[in-house]
Amino acid sequence: MLFFAAVLMDDLVKQSLDETFYRYITKSLAIGLLLVYYIVNKQENVPKFKSNAVIVALVLFIIGGCFGVVMKNNFTFFILSFVFFVGGKAFYCLRLAKNHDFNFNRIIPFFLFFSLFMYFLVDEIYDKLGDQLLIIVAYFSISVILMAFAFMRKEFVCYKSYILVFSGLFLFVISESLLAVRLYGSNFTLNGTLVVVLYELGQYLFVIGILREVLIKPKETVEII
Repeated sequence: MLFFAAVLMDDLVKQSLDETFYRYITKSLAIGLLLVYYIVNKQENVPKFKSNAVIVALVLFIIGGCFGVVMKNNFTFFILSFVFFVGGKAFYCLRLAKNHDFNFNRIIPFFLFFSLFMYFLVDEIYDKLGDQLLIIVAYFSISVILMAFAFMRKEFVCYKSYILVFSGLFLFVISESLLAVRLYGSNFTLNGTLVVVLYELGQYLFVIGILREVLIKPKETVEII
């Protein structure tokens, strides 16, 4: 309940006091509560490195979010926000590493779908990207790689954890896509509320999914000759 109250507060402050000191507080509060919740409830049987990777990632997301508040007209803050968010995703990748199976029959359709998704997204915002094209493409490529890690966990973790983590990252990508369209697009006018809510809800689902992770032994396929 505290988390969702923090999300609501962040949205209200964003609409009325977007670039004030209060926005830094509310922007950090929701993810900060997730960080505290994760630290209190983290699983003891998870290797320390993987457990700490989520903590580091959430801290990086908090810092990146603060830079994101003032990145609109400042390229330096835009780059700093980009670096911290990419760092957070990299640590999420470390958390999901080894809980997957790179079955090419499954991963190729996944990459084809999200490659098409990225193509249409970039096509929509291309005219206003300018020299930020490579940055945006690199950013979304990292997002797709992170989702691929989550996608390939299916046979290695319990179903609830799999769905929660993948759904969280999917909302994360949708939020980022809407933000890109809002900043660079020419055909749509989007309210920032949806961007904020989807991002913070995505983070929530990811953290809850990680905390509920139960490793399972993948089923062995029997070849019939």
